[in-house]
Amino acid sequence: MLAAFGDDSNTLSVFDLRKIDAGSVPLAKSSDLGSPVLSVDFDFSGAFVAAGTAAGSISVTHVKKWTQAATLEDASGKSICGLAFSKDAPGSFLAAASLDKTLAFYAVA
Repeated sequence: MLAAFGDDSNTLSVFDLRKIDAGSVPLAKSSDLGSPVLSVDFDFSGAFVAAGTAAGSISVTHVKKWTQAATLEDASGKSICGLAFSKDAPGSFLAAASLDKTLAFYAVA
């Protein structure tokens, strides 16, 4: 089981909760996204993690390979404050909410 979070140091971090040892959780992977990370979501299969930034970009990363699968730019250029993958994989889409009250949908199949 994995957990992910982002912070104002521009970092997306993923932790492997299966390897908890004496109260500490080892860092599995991390990436500098160049802007504070405001929202994070895994796809239904757990294969991909998306991170939305204050700069209005969305990074979709293949978790196992830790390679960037896609970079999406929000049309409004506003901070991405919410992300959600659809539950119907494959053929998924990603919904992104930004601070200007827009909701965008991206195909991520």
